Amino acid sequence: MEPEALGGDVGLDEATEVLARTGRAIPRLGDARYRRGWAGAFDITPDWMPILDESPVRGFWIATGMSGHGFKLAPAVGEMMAALITGSRPPVNPAPFALGRFTAARPHGTFVASYLS
Repeated sequence: MEPEALGGDVGLDEATEVLARTGRAIPRLGDARYRRGWAGAFDITPDWMPILDESPVRGFWIATGMSGHGFKLAPAVGEMMAALITGSRPPVNPAPFALGRFTAARPHGTFVASYLS
């Protein structure tokens, strides 16, 4: 990702293939035409796992680092954040999503470590 391209226009070359696929999936959109687009940053954590944790500022909670996956993950993220904020038992182990994982020594053999190695 080139920082200079952030917020720039997306050209017809990029849109042509997307419009073709969309038209096959949703035939009524087959006649859709490209009008304009924008380029944006792919915002994700170094290990591709979201941060779901309380920030160093007590009471300020973080749910970030999911880029385009955040929309799909919203129900699970909401459930996890609600549990963390209220002190309830989280639905899954919150450790892999902790903010401090970027400063602490990381364990070896985890799914994320093996997936990215």
